[in-house]
Amino acid sequence: MTKPLPSSETPGPDHAAPEYETVSASAIEPKTSRATAAAGGSAAVIVPFVTYLVDAVFYGGGDVDVPLPVVGFIGLIVTGASTFAASYYARHVQRA
Repeated sequence: MTKPLPSSETPGPDHAAPEYETVSASAIEPKTSRATAAAGGSAAVIVPFVTYLVDAVFYGGGDVDVPLPVVGFIGLIVTGASTFAASYYARHVQRA
């Protein structure tokens, strides 16, 4: 049996559902959609390019000789940085 919340913990107007001025209530927020697109784009385009550059600079070019853990670390850093940057610079939805 659950106890009711005390009045000090009851969600009030400060914790009400957000009012969207520019997007419908069911739409995905711009920051979320930009971060998702950046993650997919970086995984498809930027990570292979950075891996190619690392191979050319540190492993002599030619066939890709970058070890798999290094490729994974490159993917982690590049995808995380591009996702953060895209969501940070995306327009914020004003909440009431």
